[in-house]
Amino acid sequence: MAARASRTENQDAIDATIIGMLADPKELSDELCPVECVREIKRDGEQLTVLEKAKNDNTLVVVDFYRTSCGSCKYIEHGFAKLCKGSVDEEAALIFLKHNVIDEYDEQSDIAERLRIKIVPLSHFYKDGMLLEAFPTRDKERIKAPIENHTTPAPAASQDA
Repeated sequence: MAARASRTENQDAIDATIIGMLADPKELSDELCPVECVREIKRDGEQLTVLEKAKNDNTLVVVDFYRTSCGSCKYIEHGFAKLCKGSVDEEAALIFLKHNVIDEYDEQSDIAERLRIKIVPLSHFYKDGMLLEAFPTRDKERIKAPIENHTTPAPAASQDA
């Protein structure tokens, strides 16, 4: 009898969560990044094309390398999407990309092979076609710091005469 009550309570909790999510669609959409915000790249040529375009536009490119079977990668994905949405709101010169390091044949992707990626989640930061920073992390704040450092304009030189 206790097992049945427990199962019912669990189902009630699941139902309440679903209803809560559906109650205010605007609130839910504010939490999620628009689909076009974080772009998935699958091939090496795609990444190189984006980096070249960003170089011409003086744009910071942030890449989240992940695996679909990685729990930490799933954890950081939501934070990464929120950072992306925040940058869109602030109109920062940023491009957010993500790349699954394991291809459709369960082998290391060409990008992961070229960059010798062995650990995920891994964040890369590119500007002017050059890799500025790269580190493994599941901490959103750790990703936020280089974004702020590399997108903040240099302070104006003081005019001491």
